[in-house]
Amino acid sequence: MIVTQLRIRDIRTDGGTQIREHLDPPTVEDYAEYRKAGIRLPPVVVFRDPQRTYWLGDGFHRVAAELTNGGLTIEADVREGTLRDAILHALGCNRKHGLRRTNGDKRKAVLTMLSDAEWSTWSNRRIAEQCAVSEHLVRLMRTDLARAATKSHPEEEPVAPLLPPSAAMQRATAIVKAHKRLSALLAALEPFEDLQPVREAVAEALRRLNGDGPDPGAAVAA
Repeated sequence: MIVTQLRIRDIRTDGGTQIREHLDPPTVEDYAEYRKAGIRLPPVVVFRDPQRTYWLGDGFHRVAAELTNGGLTIEADVREGTLRDAILHALGCNRKHGLRRTNGDKRKAVLTMLSDAEWSTWSNRRIAEQCAVSEHLVRLMRTDLARAATKSHPEEEPVAPLLPPSAAMQRATAIVKAHKRLSALLAALEPFEDLQPVREAVAEALRRLNGDGPDPGAAVAA
């Protein structure tokens, strides 16, 4: 572990690594008072990517407390990794220390993974372990997302084709399925301001589909 003093202005906090629904002002005030009294808090955790950008993975309340006191630097545990590494770390933070997570915080962590093209393919058990939640919660949220997609776009009665489907029909089917998945995901992301970049990417994929974009397969993967 490499612990050093970092300038707070050099630490990025806008990459979607804040998994809580919001900061807790009383906790920020308590931490600020601790620092004024000379009490040392655990170092925040940051991930330094290949471009030497520092992404905050854990410690939003501690950073806010230092800023409240007019501080310019903060003690940080610096780890090598990418923004995605920082997000993965943040997903399960505070399971054993710090301000206890709310149920909303836990649901936001799970939704972050279920909204990701790669992480959504993980098993319910693996997502639960990463987010430090029950597998039951992950299973319920995955089912709710699927059910929302079905309600938003109910399936029509299937009709057996007389001839094998053409390439055009297969393409149209892929576009319809992608539209259902993306519409449901866009609705699920609505309450979370911190996931705005993800929501914008989903919205862009929908716009491409509505315009019959060049690569519907990419939208399906999203």
